[in-house]
Amino acid sequence: MNIGLYNVTAFFEGNANYSASNATLYLLVREIYRNSSISLIASSRALVNASVTNVTLDVVANETTIVKINVSISNYNPVGIDLTDIGINKFVTIDVDNNLANNLSYAIVNASYSDADIPSNVDESSLRLYKWNNTNWIRFSSSSDGVNTAANYVFANVTSFSDFSIGGLLANGQACTTASQCSGGFCNSNVCSSSPPPSAPSPSPSGNGGGG
Repeated sequence: MNIGLYNVTAFFEGNANYSASNATLYLLVREIYRNSSISLIASSRALVNASVTNVTLDVVANETTIVKINVSISNYNPVGIDLTDIGINKFVTIDVDNNLANNLSYAIVNASYSDADIPSNVDESSLRLYKWNNTNWIRFSSSSDGVNTAANYVFANVTSFSDFSIGGLLANGQACTTASQCSGGFCNSNVCSSSPPPSAPSPSPSGNGGGG
């Protein structure tokens, strides 16, 4: 069964004591990686390959310790609030124990996607990792964050763990209402573009002739 949220209805045909009935439930299917004995050496990078979720972590701790990490992936939004930008419907939850949460220096999170995941109106080069901060989805857009379009993964430098997702911006030529929606940086006449709108021509000087 593929990852996803399924609507499951169970039927009871009834018997001499009970009437027939049915009940509908939701079944969430996700891939989960669990590791409860990851050894970290202070200030050294440790690779955690949560391959079943298509996520890898390069983790650096402040102290030498043994930690527990759980990584899960689903196409069900765990927080119920959409990304401000356009999401590709992949949600990654990273849970760690206090040994890591209290000693994390930083981690590089790599999350993979497929070409089929990308909406047709999104510029692949604009894809980034997003993190839920308990209020909003925050886009990672510093110089240490980005996307590898050849290998199909986004990456970000994080200092804490939460729910993550992948999203992007509108490609040039797509309909827009604000420049922040556009990968090219401009929304000209409600169309995304990489160029600013043309400047209006300067008015011609008035020709007040003088006589002598």
